[in-house]
Amino acid sequence: MAIVKRLVEMMNGRIGIDSQPGEGTEVHVVLPFKLQVDTSQTKTTATQKEGGQNLRILLAEDEPTHALSIRKLLAEAGHHVTHAEDGRQVLDLLAAQDFDVILMDVQMPVLNGVNATKEIRQSTSLGNKKDIPIFALTAYAMIGDREKFLDAGMDDYISKPVRMKDLVKALERVVSVKKA
Repeated sequence: MAIVKRLVEMMNGRIGIDSQPGEGTEVHVVLPFKLQVDTSQTKTTATQKEGGQNLRILLAEDEPTHALSIRKLLAEAGHHVTHAEDGRQVLDLLAAQDFDVILMDVQMPVLNGVNATKEIRQSTSLGNKKDIPIFALTAYAMIGDREKFLDAGMDDYISKPVRMKDLVKALERVVSVKKA
């Protein structure tokens, strides 16, 4: 651990340890890396900003590191992002605010993404909001997983780790539907 701590500090990072007797130990490492963006992503981002196609995105993600990186990518692309940590918060936020799309993690505490999507689609109180595009964000990549999420009412599937080009393609579909 001493070597790891020194390496992390040399990279201007932080390391933390949470230990619970009888349950285990978690080691958290935070390193300040700059994301490298290729030119195709830069062109898309510039087009989105100039074209006024900034979306109001509800990001449902319980893992803080994933949420931070996705929020940062979306904000740099000019989108407005609201973060929910579980499916129950998604339902509450959707009832109170308007969004263009939901990026829904599948595995979350309190209410998972699949069940939250089913509640949205079956809602009698959300009006037209129940038809909002919902994209599954998940590390599940087994045969049949995509179909399972689509059958639950999700409109698309984006695998983790999220790549900006996949996210941009999905969001472009939302923009094209909004224009029509």
